[in-house]
Amino acid sequence: MDILVILLTRIGDLAQSGAFLKALKNQYPDSNVTLMCNEYVSQLGEKIKQIDHVIPIPWSSLKNAISNSNFDGDVLKSILSLGQKKYDLVYNLTYSRLGAALALLTVSKNGMIYGTAFNSDLSGTKANLFNELARNFLMTRSVSPLNIVEIIRLHLPLDSPIPSPFLDLRGRAPIIKEPGSIGIVMGAGSRKRHWPAHYMVELISLLLHEGLGPIYLLGGPKDSPTGDFIKKRLKTDLVLNLAGKIGLADLPYLLSSLNLVIGTDTGPLHLAAGLGTMTIGLFFGPAWALETGPFGTAQHAIQAMMPCAPCIESAQCKNFDCRLRITPKQVFELAKNMLHKDSQIQWDENVILESVRTRYTFQLREKIPFNGFAKVLTRQAVHRYLISKAFELPIIDIDSCIYLTQIHDDVYEEIVDAFYALKTKSYLMTNGNLLLKPWLNSILSLDYPDLKDKLIFALNELLGEYHAKVTF
Repeated sequence: MDILVILLTRIGDLAQSGAFLKALKNQYPDSNVTLMCNEYVSQLGEKIKQIDHVIPIPWSSLKNAISNSNFDGDVLKSILSLGQKKYDLVYNLTYSRLGAALALLTVSKNGMIYGTAFNSDLSGTKANLFNELARNFLMTRSVSPLNIVEIIRLHLPLDSPIPSPFLDLRGRAPIIKEPGSIGIVMGAGSRKRHWPAHYMVELISLLLHEGLGPIYLLGGPKDSPTGDFIKKRLKTDLVLNLAGKIGLADLPYLLSSLNLVIGTDTGPLHLAAGLGTMTIGLFFGPAWALETGPFGTAQHAIQAMMPCAPCIESAQCKNFDCRLRITPKQVFELAKNMLHKDSQIQWDENVILESVRTRYTFQLREKIPFNGFAKVLTRQAVHRYLISKAFELPIIDIDSCIYLTQIHDDVYEEIVDAFYALKTKSYLMTNGNLLLKPWLNSILSLDYPDLKDKLIFALNELLGEYHAKVTF
């Protein structure tokens, strides 16, 4: 069987697809799995055990051509050439229109597409019910009932626990073996995701004073000046600036040999987590830990709690106060706690989250209670509960249900808001029998007073009075 996986996004997305790729090869052990990906990411794809072949595509040039409607002969030839080989199964893990077009172009006559694809008459795109729901939840940023690792993994049945580590590399000896070694990821995809360089200097000073190190400064060529600045300020051989010096083909082996990796919501951080290296993710601005936080055993995140969190990438922000909210001392205390188990953490700013094993997956939980975050976890638990019932997924456990039994003043609001994640009236009406009935039955089984009346009111707003009555 020939299987194609389409993933046109960045390093972190490929790293977070590791659990899916592992399950795919387990389900179809004799298959040939091909990855179609951004040409830059292809170096990493070639190192993953479950991938047999890699098709690198010039994503940037194709994306620009499509967005500018500049379909010259060379662009068309490039796209059409990608569809010469046909596949029995196509998994499109990219929500873009180009990904949808490639899925339709590459699937065999009797093959199946999972994920988003164009209709056969090119009238628009389509996806299965779970993928549509997942995409809508990703647009409802503050809800985030599923981690991106779970969303990708659930393209296949969840019939066994998601392992940790979940990313398998083709064998090679580690590059570095020093005990106490720590990697600091300096760069990020946008200014909003950059932690200040002077904070990194202060954090590294604290780590070195604790006797930890060596410290490896990680990033691309554009991060090299930041690394030079940090190294110059610290004046020690225990800090090495590797920015721009480690290629993507070698980076996984370096990350897998470190004791701890610290960074913002970036590809190297997710790559380290997938490989089983302990991580501390720093989440602020558009980054939201419940959505893309590090996943697996011994993974932690610090979420900056701001009224505007999480913002969107394009939102204008003059001060970037959230970048300053997570201090070097906070990160140091958490790192010390993770490396020296007897160390205690004491603070009341921001949220420390720890990735905790449940029966089939992992969920981020508060490492220490934080005032006000229970509402966020209630919202997540409600939506996660509904998804588990609607799609019969083993993604909740007793710990999850505890949040459902803690009656907050706004618990009704959280339950009703779950319907709004579906976004559009037409989507609800089209798929109502498949999705609304299981949701309603599971909600009403919670036996909250007056809940049915509140749900009818919400559905009246979304569907109109007639369709709300039919649904009930």
